[in-house]
Amino acid sequence: MSPLALPSSPTSSICRSAACWRPQALSPLFWAALQNTLGDVFSGVVLNLAKPYHPGDWIILDGGIQGSVVETDWRATHILTPDNDLAIIPNSIIAKAKLINASQPMRAHGLTIIVRLEPTVTPSGGRVALQSALLSCNRILRTPAPIVAVRSLDAVAMEYEIQFFVSNIDQGPDAQTELFDLVFRHCKSAGIRLAPPSGAPRRLRRASRGQKLQICRGACSITLRSSPRFRRTSASISRQR
Repeated sequence: MSPLALPSSPTSSICRSAACWRPQALSPLFWAALQNTLGDVFSGVVLNLAKPYHPGDWIILDGGIQGSVVETDWRATHILTPDNDLAIIPNSIIAKAKLINASQPMRAHGLTIIVRLEPTVTPSGGRVALQSALLSCNRILRTPAPIVAVRSLDAVAMEYEIQFFVSNIDQGPDAQTELFDLVFRHCKSAGIRLAPPSGAPRRLRRASRGQKLQICRGACSITLRSSPRFRRTSASISRQR
């Protein structure tokens, strides 16, 4: 007697289809997209636990991207750049990048500028003029105190390094512009000229009126001495003496 054949149910057909399913059937592109998504999710979890930055902090990435953090979600971090553009950076990229948080541990941000002056005064004299410019600048902080240091000195220029702080990194460009303007004014009032950039060809200055007169007198004296008539006149005068 042959065994009775049981009717096939929809559930059994679904099970047989699932048994035939293999991960290899998926496209490699799908696995790559899934891997990137999982990497962003895990990186977002790590960043949320470590909290290297918060919304409102100014961060600087090693790729040159910088700006204020707007928000951070499970996939990406939204950054408002100085050009008022919104940069959406995947969390996996931020987790691998070198990051500088300019708002931590304090929001005060330090800036450094280089000023070159002609060596017509002593290095301390140039330092006094630059310190006067710093004291006149209203956009920089008094604490931490600004620093003026001489970096190098040669026959062409005295090079100074000026370090100062602003209350927020957003105020850096305005403070730097104001300080350059004050440096120019104080050096001009003190009679100190700005030196050309390092490596630039030196330009000859125009001689003053007194220097021109001295040059003319020297040239006339050389011309007279080289004249034969002047030599004979000088010889006769010396014999009469």
